[in-house]
Amino acid sequence: MAVATHSRLIIAPRTTVTQFKIANTDPKRTLVTQEFPFLLACVRRFFDPGAPQPTAAGLDWRKLIQLAERHAVVALFCQAIHARDDVPLDILDYLQGRALTAARFDLTLSAELGRLLKLFEAEEIQVVSLKGPALRNILYGDAALRSSTDLDLLVRPEDVLRAKRALEGAGYYMQSILPSDADGACLRRRDCQITLSRKITDQDDLLFVDVHWQLLPGYFPRFLDEHELWGRLRQVSVADTVVPTLLPEHLLLFLCAHGTKHLWERLGWLCDIARLVQVEPGIDWTRVFTEARQTDTTRMVVSGLLLASELLGIVLPSAAVEYTGRDRTARELVETVSQRLHDQRLTPASAMESASFSRRAFERTSQQVRYLIGIFLEPTEAEYEALKLPLSLHWLYYLFRPLRLTAKYARVRRSKGAK
Repeated sequence: MAVATHSRLIIAPRTTVTQFKIANTDPKRTLVTQEFPFLLACVRRFFDPGAPQPTAAGLDWRKLIQLAERHAVVALFCQAIHARDDVPLDILDYLQGRALTAARFDLTLSAELGRLLKLFEAEEIQVVSLKGPALRNILYGDAALRSSTDLDLLVRPEDVLRAKRALEGAGYYMQSILPSDADGACLRRRDCQITLSRKITDQDDLLFVDVHWQLLPGYFPRFLDEHELWGRLRQVSVADTVVPTLLPEHLLLFLCAHGTKHLWERLGWLCDIARLVQVEPGIDWTRVFTEARQTDTTRMVVSGLLLASELLGIVLPSAAVEYTGRDRTARELVETVSQRLHDQRLTPASAMESASFSRRAFERTSQQVRYLIGIFLEPTEAEYEALKLPLSLHWLYYLFRPLRLTAKYARVRRSKGAK
């Protein structure tokens, strides 16, 4: 979720900035240039200080900033280049400003997290903090090296409506589009989450809270026993508040599944994996892979670990290494992700790309079928906006979605044919 701190990139041209023309005008990808390798090499040095220092000759610095923001690694990138003497001053000033703004907003999120935990405690609603300030605390301590744009909170399914009402009573407004105004309508959302927001400044800047009742959408493979999760949480301190969050083993499984779901489009997600492995040497790898085998999600874990190791230079524990060389498909997934990252794509993957990738990432045919049904049949906000139905006729959305998608892609094909 974006807030005002993520404004559109505007940098006044200066003669000190090296110009590098990009001839490709396709917004989805650019020519393969040296910007992403430079960004990757800089970020890698945080995890592997012995990695070579990349050369900055011939870089398009504006494109480089776009990539750093797209991959959510602005703070890590800024730390890596702040002492170099070959970085244009306006670029460095901009990056430092962005990192500082993100750090300040993280303080706002931390304070709000503490306020909401007290609110939910008063309502006797158990909650788990996912990502956000709690994850930043685990991975980087107090250092503002991981920025967040919202709060992600997990509640039990039976507590969703009470959590929604508690947030609305605290000044939040619903941002998600629901199929109807009925009380149970929010539980019909296929992504198993609702988003609420409240104004936090006079300039109408918003703070967003995502309330989840499953770690990932129902059409995605279950990668751990969520009933067990509630009985085995860890506590971390954020802004003098005790925050419940996931155990390291569960966190690793969650981060690998989340990255797979989004085709590992952000380098920042791999940074989370790499840093977790580094700061949690006591991870019970036997438990991790036992859980993964039981849910047939080993391939997702292996590909996430391989990507973090090969791109960011972390050394995997021997207990994890023995699992990473057994699956050729996992190796193919790593190559696919690495190629997409180096292609420097600036827009999210299409539904077809995600479906193709997920088909290879899932180990059971039933997982693949369930995913395809979820992607192409289960209704989304687009259907709720286009057609208003009472909750009793919700099943009609499952017929309407494929019709809407067929019409949409037919228009796209005609548009391409006309060109």
